[in-house]
Amino acid sequence: QTCVASGKQHGNVRYWLSAGPGNFGFTVEGCEPAFYCVVCGQDDGFSRQVQVIDEWIIDHVPIKPPLLAQLKSNNYMLNVLTAMASQEKGGKFGLQLKADGTMGEGCVANCAIVTKDGGFITPVFSTILAGTTVRKALELAQAHLLDEAGADGKPLRYIAQKDITLEEVENAQELMMLCGDVKVLAVRSLNGKKIGNGDAGPVATALHKLVVDDAELGNDEHIALKY
Repeated sequence: QTCVASGKQHGNVRYWLSAGPGNFGFTVEGCEPAFYCVVCGQDDGFSRQVQVIDEWIIDHVPIKPPLLAQLKSNNYMLNVLTAMASQEKGGKFGLQLKADGTMGEGCVANCAIVTKDGGFITPVFSTILAGTTVRKALELAQAHLLDEAGADGKPLRYIAQKDITLEEVENAQELMMLCGDVKVLAVRSLNGKKIGNGDAGPVATALHKLVVDDAELGNDEHIALKY
C-alpha cells in the first residue's frame, strides 16, 4: 500500500520497527511501539554498470560484536566511523578484520573474493551479518557462473565460505563489495595495492547484472503491485 501510494515504480523500501515515542529514557517503558515504512524513490532502475572503487582496511575502529553485527538495527556508530575513515583515504565503505585477523565485512556491505584458481569465496557469517545481497549473489553464482569441470567457459570452478586472510585478498583476482543499494561494486585496490588487473573483473561484472536482473525482472520472491 505504501509503495502504491508513493507512485514510485523504482526505488527502495525501508522498514523500521521502533520502541516508538514516549520518553527520553534508556528503556522502552512508557513508549508506544511503532512500525515505519518509507519508500525511497528514484527516477530509473538500478544501473547495470558495475561501480569500481578503492578500499582500505580500517583497523583503528573496533569491529561490531556479533550481537550487533548479526542484527539489523540503527546502532551504526562503528559502521559510520569505518566508512568515514575509509573515505578520508579515498575509499567508500571501509573493510574490517575479525578478531582472528581474517576478513570481516564493510560498513554496510559484505565482501567476497575471486581466487586465481576460479574460487568465489565469502567470509563465514559466524560473527558478521549474513547480508541479503551476498546470499543472493551466492545463489546466483551457483546457478549461472559455476562450471566445476571448466568445460563451458563459465568463470568459476568452486564456491565456498571460509575464513579469508588478508594475504589471500591481496593475491585475489577480484575483490568485491556487496550491498543492497548498489548491489555489487568491484574493488580495484586495497590499501593502495592493486587487486587483479585493477579494474572490474568478469565475476563482479556478471554478478552485478545478475543481481539487478533478479531484483527487477521478477521471480517468486516478488509481490505484484497495482498502481
